[in-house]
Amino acid sequence: MFFPIGVGVLDVKHRIEKFHTPERKQTAGFLDILLEAAIRQQAVVITYGVDPEGDRVIQPIGIYEDEGFWFCPAFCYKRKAFRLFRADRIRSAARAGEEERPAPVT
Repeated sequence: MFFPIGVGVLDVKHRIEKFHTPERKQTAGFLDILLEAAIRQQAVVITYGVDPEGDRVIQPIGIYEDEGFWFCPAFCYKRKAFRLFRADRIRSAARAGEEERPAPVT
């Protein structure tokens, strides 16, 4: 579709200004533990969401924010696969003890 210069641009600009994506700001209380574990390539024991199976051991590979939510990609030793965890759904996090600490994922 072709718009004459000036007419269509203003119409599109008006529509864009009305388009609004709500800003979300979720709190995530364990970002420091997750980031330190990612840097040091250490395992962390977390309780995630409403997981009926209890705690799981993960090895974070980083953290990032997207549209107000913090995410932690990590290797999950329980599932033996990489998973993406939303940080605000982590209910507890602590460095894994020696007996819980699996070999690092490299």
